[in-house]
Amino acid sequence: MLPEFDCAIVGEPTQMKMAIAEKGLLILDCTAKGTSGHAAHDDADNAIYKAMKDIDWFRTFKFSKVSDSLGPIKMTVTIINAGSQHNVVPDSCTFTVDVRTTDAYSLEDVLQIIDDHTDCDIRPRSVQLRPSSIPTHHPLVTTGQAMGIRNLRFAHIVRSIVVTGALTQDGAGQLKSLSYSRRIYQAV
Repeated sequence: MLPEFDCAIVGEPTQMKMAIAEKGLLILDCTAKGTSGHAAHDDADNAIYKAMKDIDWFRTFKFSKVSDSLGPIKMTVTIINAGSQHNVVPDSCTFTVDVRTTDAYSLEDVLQIIDDHTDCDIRPRSVQLRPSSIPTHHPLVTTGQAMGIRNLRFAHIVRSIVVTGALTQDGAGQLKSLSYSRRIYQAV
C-alpha cells in the first residue's frame, strides 16, 4: 500500500511528453440470446442477428458529451463467438466490447446509456479503471510547460495501479508494450 501523497510522477515511455490525462477502460461481456433451430426452418430466433443489431449500435453510437481533455468515448467490439454447426441456428451469441471512457460521464452513466440502447445481456468485467487527469494549471504541469515539455493525453490505459491525487506520467521511451513494471516514488 502506498502512503498518502500530494502528487507523483510516473515514469512511462512517452518520448519525454507529460501525460496529463488518460481514458478509463470498461470491458463488457455481452450475450444475445435466441432460440436454437435448424437452418432450413423459418421459426428459429437467431442470436447472431440479435447481436448484430447491438453490435451496430456500439459501432455507430456517439455520446452527446465530449471531454475537453480526452475527447469522445470510444466503443469497439473486439471479440464475437456463436454457433457450433453450419446447419444449426445458434441460441447464443457472445461478444466483447472495449469502451474507452472519459471524464464527461461516470462509468455508471455509461453503463446505463448502453443498457438503455441495447437488448443483449451485459456484464462489466471491471469498473476500476476510471479516467484520470491532472489539471493543466497544476504546478507540475505548468513547470513542465515552462521547461518546454509538451502535454500528452492517452487514449489507452498504461497504468497498472489505481492512484488518487495529482498524477503525471513522463518518460524517455516510445510506447511499444504495455507489459512492463513501473515504480512510483513519493516526492520528498
